[in-house]
Amino acid sequence: MELKTLVPAPVVVSPLYQELNRWTVLPFLWGETDCCLVLADWVARVTGRDPAARIRGMYETAAECERVTGFLSDPVSAFGSCAAAAGLGRAGELRAGDVGIYSRPGSRWAFGGLWTGSLWASKGRDGVTFTKPKRVEILAAWGVGYAG
Repeated sequence: MELKTLVPAPVVVSPLYQELNRWTVLPFLWGETDCCLVLADWVARVTGRDPAARIRGMYETAAECERVTGFLSDPVSAFGSCAAAAGLGRAGELRAGDVGIYSRPGSRWAFGGLWTGSLWASKGRDGVTFTKPKRVEILAAWGVGYAG
């Protein structure tokens, strides 16, 4: 009797989940890999246009982020100007791969997030945080045009 070697089928991971996996190993660094600049990386990957080109490396702390971008006091306008630079329009209906700004009850800051189709994913100090949509208030969202 001849034994056959079984070769497992390759695992195909969507670009969206490849991006989220990339976030898990990145340190959280203001001005490089904070919750909004990883979103800008995602937008650049999908569209070829970097919405944050003008602010990358311009700040290293939360206070400097506020001074340079105004994100902490007006996150929608701050992220909106970057989204406009990449040609993104506001999302009417969320689709997997869209990006947004949301708040969580009890948090003093807003977060930049990536919509997975069922959860919001955000880059945090300890990797990636996934949050159910009923636990957030969406402040604004932009369509990226991802077709995963």
